[in-house]
Amino acid sequence: MGSLAAREGERSRGDFEVREKKSVRRKER
Repeated sequence: MGSLAAREGERSRGDFEVREKKSVRRKER
């Protein structure tokens, strides 16, 4: 039952990580 919720959490988590990496890249530039 928590499979879907876990999937959604992982998805949002990945998005957050990607956003952080993008912001870091922007700052580096």
